[in-house]
Amino acid sequence: MIERRNTAGEPLPEDLPQKIVELLAHPVLTDVPESPVGQTWQAMRGLLAGFTEVELPEIVCRKDVLELVGQEHMRDQPGYIHRINDGQYLRHDLTIPLLLSARHRSGPQRLTTCGKTYRNGKQDRMHLEAFHQAEIFMLGPDVEISHLTGLVMHLLDELLDGRTCRVERMQTLVWDQAWCAGIEVNGEWMDVAAWGRFTPAILRSLGRDPSVEQGGSAGFGLERLVSIRYGISDLRAIESARVGS
Repeated sequence: MIERRNTAGEPLPEDLPQKIVELLAHPVLTDVPESPVGQTWQAMRGLLAGFTEVELPEIVCRKDVLELVGQEHMRDQPGYIHRINDGQYLRHDLTIPLLLSARHRSGPQRLTTCGKTYRNGKQDRMHLEAFHQAEIFMLGPDVEISHLTGLVMHLLDELLDGRTCRVERMQTLVWDQAWCAGIEVNGEWMDVAAWGRFTPAILRSLGRDPSVEQGGSAGFGLERLVSIRYGISDLRAIESARVGS
């Protein structure tokens, strides 16, 4: 079941900057069955039995993020964010919007979502300004980071036919233990997924007791998975690519 939500509960601004309009106008390839992005998402979704699919707003309100992570962390907001105005910006990943959605839920959670994300920067064969991500989210008293790690490895193994991946530790805003996975392609390592365990502060902001419950999430770059899965060397070619059903 897909739960539809409006944009953070607020109407879209009527005077969106032209750049924002152009980015939002890019097609949502996860909704296009013949797109390799759509097919890769459907393959991943089929491996996530027991997860509820949710839809998230593409525009994030700064005040909501402040309530979630606090002013100190907001000072470190990435420079690649597409800002709409002082109070709103396009989501640059799905983790924060998914956490904001989880604040309104009780009990153990197994959630998944997918959609476009946006980052302000130079486009090249490895980077896009509008691209697609998939995210999984786990929260509850029986959740262990090893469970999430095992699920990430299983998904990558199934989607990429057992390709060898390199796992490295990383640091993020919302995870106190975190890793990223990369796949070697023509002598270069391409990061395709990142995951981690939520900090106690994040759990408390969700109304959870860190001594009782744990949680974590994992994000996947769908265009990068597609480029490996279908042998597409330039991510910019993926939007127009089609594959047989």
